[in-house]
Amino acid sequence: MAIFIIGVVLAVAVASTYITLGVRDFLRIKREVSRAADTDGRVAVGSAAGDRAIDAGRETVGFAWRALGGVVCSVALLYLISHAWWAWYLFPALALGTGVAVSIAFVVDPTKTE
Repeated sequence: MAIFIIGVVLAVAVASTYITLGVRDFLRIKREVSRAADTDGRVAVGSAAGDRAIDAGRETVGFAWRALGGVVCSVALLYLISHAWWAWYLFPALALGTGVAVSIAFVVDPTKTE
């Protein structure tokens, strides 16, 4: 029972941090996009702090490999959980770890201009 209570406390802390950082980043991006809008209503590419060229093809390929890796890991874990009783303990730990990883990604986002 103690492990459950510790897990719930950790989950509440990670979830609230995740949601807070996500909302804050969403509002920041919304603010930057509205600031970068041209007088014609088009969105300007680049920023005053320094224009960086973004290669959309490279970003898409990188995302595709990460997504494929996630699918492979997910299927492997589902297979493992159907054959080993102890694998059930991996999912809560992986969920908390994912929340922490995304929260850290919000904090160290390299696209922040501020």
